[in-house]
This record gives sequence, structure tokens and C-alpha cells, in this order.
Amino acid sequence: MGFKFANRDVVVTGGAQSIGFEIASHFCRERAMVSVFDYNSDALGEVIGQLQCDGHQVNSFFVDVSVQE
Repeated sequence: MGFKFANRDVVVTGGAQSIGFEIASHFCRERAMVSVFDYNSDALGEVIGQLQCDGHQVNSFFVDVSVQE
């Protein structure tokens, strides 16, 4: 018995790079509605097109939670 992610909302933090990108790709292939959060805006711009799967909308968000002093 496995989990079904079709038409489910999924948020992937760090999803524009490395392991996060692979996780986002997996959910996209499972037909989930994927939202990718990352602090690297350049990487977000590059991968968003790669994550568009079968007409599904993939949302991307620039998020930086680092502490600024």
C-alpha cells in the first residue's frame, strides 16, 4: 500500500537544488501540485521549467529565512 499524491498540495523547501530538486521532481511525476521554496532565485528560475509536468502548475517562491543583523 503506497501513498497517492495525485492532486495533493506538496511544498518542497530547497527544491531548486540537489536532493530537494529530486524530491520535487518525484512529486511532480506523481502528479502532485508542487510548490518549490528556495533561497537561490537563479536556481528557481532555471528549474521551474524542468518541473512542469503534464500540464501541472508548479509554483516557485523565493524564501530567505537567514538572520540579518
